[in-house]
Amino acid sequence: MGIVRRADPVPPGPTAGPRYASVDDPSPVPAAADDGLAVVGTALAHRYEGPSGVVPVLVDVTFTVPRDGYAALVGPSGAGKTTLLSLIGGLEAVQAGTLEVGGTDVATLEGDDLAAYRRSTVGFIFQNFGLLDALTALENVELAAVLAGERSAVRKRRSAELLDAVGMTPRAAHRPGALSGGERQRVAIARALVNSPRLILADEPTGNLDADTSEEVMQLLESLRRDRGCTLMVVTHDRALAGRATQQLVLDRGRITSTATTGAGPQSGR
Repeated sequence: MGIVRRADPVPPGPTAGPRYASVDDPSPVPAAADDGLAVVGTALAHRYEGPSGVVPVLVDVTFTVPRDGYAALVGPSGAGKTTLLSLIGGLEAVQAGTLEVGGTDVATLEGDDLAAYRRSTVGFIFQNFGLLDALTALENVELAAVLAGERSAVRKRRSAELLDAVGMTPRAAHRPGALSGGERQRVAIARALVNSPRLILADEPTGNLDADTSEEVMQLLESLRRDRGCTLMVVTHDRALAGRATQQLVLDRGRITSTATTGAGPQSGR
């Protein structure tokens, strides 16, 4: 089996995506996903070529996250969590096995279809926030809709409404350098939602935050997931944070060692 290089960056330009609110729609709430998407991986394997040879990262990984599910990917550094999230998000090419998101075989996506999947089906949230320093909070959120080819009036309205939903309206004109870590992550969450994705992938979203801010960010993510009906998958080292999810996929040395369903999930009104 050959080694597949990392996926190319997403090209700019309009693409197909989910249904959006009309520019004439008077509703004050941004268009939300119809519902979440099931994620099913079967016998996934992935490896990289390192200085001393081939390094296996994922080995025979099989799992199912149900539609509207809330799953935590847990394990030590190097267990393969971020690689698995990258495969699901279309940032890495599937090398072996099958991976379906909402019934679509991710391995078959290429070109414009793959770009549209990354932009509109999936919303990404990263540990380092991924905001552009030269843009304001509002412009950072809006940029994701610009790349999706959304009309100016719709994207500006939706971006402003999402910033309001995450409590960042008073800071909308500030650049990332003037925001706290928690504020930057709130902006990143708004950006992830601007194209109405049905699957949210969060890679260590509280990794750079203190305990109190981490709690606020997780409550916000969970609230938005419930309100919008998205499937949420979170990578974390933190077992307490993982315990908030309704499902835990535990990885160790590239293998899933447990697929426990907790049945608990986040407590309402926390």
